[in-house]
Amino acid sequence: MSNQDSIIQVFPINEKNGIYSFRHMGEFRIVNLIGAGKFSQIFKARPKENDDSENSKIFNCTIKIFQKCNLIKNNMISLSPKKILFNEISELHLLQKINSIGSPNLIKMYDWAIDRKTCETRILMEYMPYNMRNYFSNPQHINNLTENSLKKLTYQILLGLNALHKNRIIHSDIKPENILLDPEKNIVKITDFTLSQFVTYDLDKKDFSNGGTYSYMPLEGLLDTKKYGFSRDIWSLGCILVELCCRKIPFKGNDSNTVIKKILKINGMDIQSVSSFFDYCKNCIDNNGEKERIINYIKMNSKIVFINEDCYDLFSRMLCINPLYRITAEEALKHPWLANID
Repeated sequence: MSNQDSIIQVFPINEKNGIYSFRHMGEFRIVNLIGAGKFSQIFKARPKENDDSENSKIFNCTIKIFQKCNLIKNNMISLSPKKILFNEISELHLLQKINSIGSPNLIKMYDWAIDRKTCETRILMEYMPYNMRNYFSNPQHINNLTENSLKKLTYQILLGLNALHKNRIIHSDIKPENILLDPEKNIVKITDFTLSQFVTYDLDKKDFSNGGTYSYMPLEGLLDTKKYGFSRDIWSLGCILVELCCRKIPFKGNDSNTVIKKILKINGMDIQSVSSFFDYCKNCIDNNGEKERIINYIKMNSKIVFINEDCYDLFSRMLCINPLYRITAEEALKHPWLANID
């Protein structure tokens, strides 16, 4: 049994014995649970017709099923409250838009359905064998990481983010679990748009719901700033890349204060000295000093010998605390470190 298959061995199935019907693509049988989060559960599935023929081509896919409030407690999907939540409709809408973007580095939705009796929302999507978390938790995979493979990984994530940002979408929860990998095909895809938001061109007047994973959130999000931009995703990617190099999460914490303290420590500040994010940005104009401290952190903790000055520069520009100085996805794609990808 692989790491992915053993995440959760016992999972709820509905009263149809794990067979789910979709509007256009027919019935799919659940194979196993491959992930569970606060809002949904993710299952590996195959077309039911594969059960009827030994010679039929195996077509793996993913079914995302939104959890209702008592899904896990009762261990039965059919007992879920008969209510469609806003985030379900929002994600469906975003996935339809993402399909129209057509980026190979964004997960593709095949079909969707809402059960009339239980109001259970189901989304049928591409299947990818790994996410970054479970793939690089294997010592062999992390030890075999080369500069070229790290560049390819970074470049494809940036292509996905650039496609999102050009189409006015902030992902809002970039983390290793939401970056999917197929090492054999050398494909990287961004997934999980539950917290993502489409923004108008008048970004300054937009208030955002402030969700995400603390360890990958920038200071502007952690300090409860309701106004933020696409650079939020770039900070999260910077955290992921430093984590790969150092084999540890740079700003790890289970609450916002812990993470804030670790970010501010880079600049020799403590949480008591910062009353608001805007005060911090106003007083912190030494951007070069901040970059230097980030680079020193990576140099002191890096477990990878091939990291060079161009790589340090890109990572530090992703982790600028003031988002005005943070590199954009489009700019990062043109960075010297990514100039000669094989």
